[in-house]
Amino acid sequence: MILRKCKECGVEAHTEVELEGFVKTPNKMKHGRLNKCKPCGSKASVEWAESNKEKVNTYNKRWAQNTRDKTRAKSLKWSANNRSSCNARGAKRRAQQLNATPVWADLEAIKSWYSLAKMFDKTFKEKHHVDHIVPLQGKNICGLHVEYNLQVLTAVENIKKSNKEVYHFL
Repeated sequence: MILRKCKECGVEAHTEVELEGFVKTPNKMKHGRLNKCKPCGSKASVEWAESNKEKVNTYNKRWAQNTRDKTRAKSLKWSANNRSSCNARGAKRRAQQLNATPVWADLEAIKSWYSLAKMFDKTFKEKHHVDHIVPLQGKNICGLHVEYNLQVLTAVENIKKSNKEVYHFL
């Protein structure tokens, strides 16, 4: 007896265990499964998302706005409960920054970048970060903590950028 058959690839489910390989449906269908196996359902989902990028982006932005406070509270709670991890991460970053600052670096010029970020905070009423163009702890490349490797970005841009930037050198 066939419980389900994928309409895309023809895979059949003969037992309840095999039925787990089919996409669940929120409706109250006989077995609670659609007539698509999970790989075919996933493929269709990716294709739909690629052809409806505007809808996906709008949904994601709305979701982020609606959950911002909840996410922030969860993050603060985690930080409070895991102080040692947060302290270790901060110490590692400070040590890396110290090791990445050569003796010939212009410390006054570096400080001016941080002053500029602070001025932008007040002027634009938005948080700004001093960002390393080439990250200090990159996977394939590590930059230096010098004035020409710094830039001021909004906090949102800097967090979104993360450590995944593609570097273009002259």
